[in-house]
Amino acid sequence: MTAIADCRQTWLNLPHDRYQFVAQAGRQLVVGSRTALLAYDPTTGRLDTLSTDIPHPWCAAQDAQGRLWVGSSYGLFADGEKTDYPQKLVITTMESDTAGNIVFASADSLLAIRHGEVTALSLPSLQGHEIRSLHISPKGYLVVAVIDGLFVGRISPDCEVSGLRFFNHLNGFTALEPLKATMAETDDGTVWLCGLLLECADLQPK
Repeated sequence: MTAIADCRQTWLNLPHDRYQFVAQAGRQLVVGSRTALLAYDPTTGRLDTLSTDIPHPWCAAQDAQGRLWVGSSYGLFADGEKTDYPQKLVITTMESDTAGNIVFASADSLLAIRHGEVTALSLPSLQGHEIRSLHISPKGYLVVAVIDGLFVGRISPDCEVSGLRFFNHLNGFTALEPLKATMAETDDGTVWLCGLLLECADLQPK
C-alpha cells in the first residue's frame, strides 16, 4: 500500500497482505486486509493492530462518539466486537456524514447508525439493485452506486432519505457497472466513481 502526496508515492511498509480498504478515523488511517484490521498514523508512521478477529473486513467508519464500526463478510462490528444486528449480512460499503452518522449497505438494503443504534432505512426503490458503494455529500446528497446504475437523493441529518432517483444507460449514466470502490468528491461538488467504461461523471444533482 502506498500514499500519494505532491505526485510522489511513499511506501507505507505495511505487512505483505491483500488489502481491501483504507478509511480515515480521526488522525489515523484504518486499513483492512484479509487477516487483520490495522491503524496507521501518517504523522508518526506508527502501525498498530486493532483486531485479527474480524473475518474479511470490507469497510469501516467512525461515528460521532469515536466508535469504530466495521462491515465484514459476517456482519457488523463495533470497536472490535460483533453486534447482534444485522446477524449474518455481508457488509461491503459504509460512509459517515459530517455529523458522525453512518450509512452502510448489505445486498440491496441501506441501514443507518445513529447514536450507537442500527436502523434499516425503508427504501423500496432499491429492491433488486445490488449496492456496490455509497457516498454522502457534505451538501446533503446521498449517492448509491448499484450494479446496474446509480441512485441520487437527499439525506437529512437524522438519516431520512428523500427524492431518490435512479439513473442508468437510458437517462444519462454512462458506466456499464459501478465498481465496489470508495467515491470521491471535489470542492465543486463533482462526485467521482469507478465503473466499467466510465471516464468521469458530474453527479451533482441540479
